[in-house]
Amino acid sequence: MSKLAKHPDINILKEGDLLLFLRFQHNVGNIIFFEKIPDLIILNPQWLADAFRCLVSDRIDTRELHHLDDWCLFTQRGKISDSLITKLFESKAGSQFSGMKDNLHKVMDKLDIIVKIENSSYYIMPSMMPSSTFDDHKQMHRSDQICSPWMNNEVKEIPDRAKINTTQDDQNPENEPNKEEAQDQTPVNNNLPVSVNLRQQINIRQSTNKKSFISSCKKIGNTLVFTDFYNKRLIICNSDGTDKHHIPLSYKPWYITEIDSNTVAVACLYDSTILIINISTRSITSTIKTIGNCYGISYNDNNLYVVIDRSIIHVMDLTGKVIRTIPVPTDDFYDITVDRDRLVYIDKTSIYCCSLDGKVIWQFKMDVFQDLTCVTTDNEGNVYVTNESTNTVIVVSDDGKHHKELLTKSDGLNKPREIYFDKKENVLLVCNVTDGNAFLFDVIKKLT
Repeated sequence: MSKLAKHPDINILKEGDLLLFLRFQHNVGNIIFFEKIPDLIILNPQWLADAFRCLVSDRIDTRELHHLDDWCLFTQRGKISDSLITKLFESKAGSQFSGMKDNLHKVMDKLDIIVKIENSSYYIMPSMMPSSTFDDHKQMHRSDQICSPWMNNEVKEIPDRAKINTTQDDQNPENEPNKEEAQDQTPVNNNLPVSVNLRQQINIRQSTNKKSFISSCKKIGNTLVFTDFYNKRLIICNSDGTDKHHIPLSYKPWYITEIDSNTVAVACLYDSTILIINISTRSITSTIKTIGNCYGISYNDNNLYVVIDRSIIHVMDLTGKVIRTIPVPTDDFYDITVDRDRLVYIDKTSIYCCSLDGKVIWQFKMDVFQDLTCVTTDNEGNVYVTNESTNTVIVVSDDGKHHKELLTKSDGLNKPREIYFDKKENVLLVCNVTDGNAFLFDVIKKLT
């Protein structure tokens, strides 16, 4: 622009005069110009409006997006990831904007259309955030740790700060192993499996022409249960793939947990609903409504542990009564499993092992962890996770100090999302998300 301004037909030689000219054109609406973003001058304001429409228009084609966790987070909580912004800009309507994404980020931030979350790849889009009442906040965050004066005024309670545990050991344990440390540590006295053997491969798709999205799975005795998100149903079959049938649902199922040999609890993401289903009679015995979107779900000691809005864990009985809540040190976690005295959950990049009151015992993170989707544990407390983007299953020891790559694409994995460990038979069930292939692996433990 500076070179154009010095053209003889324009003859704006001083930078101050050029800035004055650009400010004037911006103020009268001919261009979009911000002095703090000097590399971007938008000559056609409609172009910018069209770019914004890629993110907020009701004309967005969501057929390839609605199953994505990031899309759910965006539509339900107003949080949008950098990768989802890229995907939306690369859509048919927004392909012309993808090359200008970085500058468009700056403009949207300047106009408060999006707000960057510190130390995160996520943004807040205020226009997409849901409204909520103060009672909603109190129900979501039932805790004595309320330090805001306004909150204290509302709840008529001022907590004793001396009783609030804010030590580093509680929320930021120092024994978090990184990839290099985990590899360097001598594998002494760990119970990691030695290998796996393929027992059975089945395909649960009922038609090659019918699209499916298998979001979760369980093995209950000789019965396999899968949630088909796209088609609103449970798919049930024997462990050898025979006697295949399904249970139709009114909601889209996401995660599933076993209650007993005949009963499962299914978290239905979009509808803030948990269904209690008898898989023997193929009937829904009860319906639980939750305060927010429910993601991961696990049953332990007569209680359900449910991830609500990817930000907090609600512990509830089978009637839906919330007994207590468990705060967590991460803002975007997905799946959860509870076994004995430990609670394990994952976000996209880390595994967290905690006590049942939420105190972090260890955290495990690797550079390759970018797309963790499901978690399960075995009898020794080893943790198994699916890494969908790398087509792998990783197992981490019960102390978080050792790990190994257990399964890869060569084992048939193709976007593996679901995983479940049958503790009675030492069998690992893994299922690909879209092609319908499911695998049962016998897990070979270390000889003693």
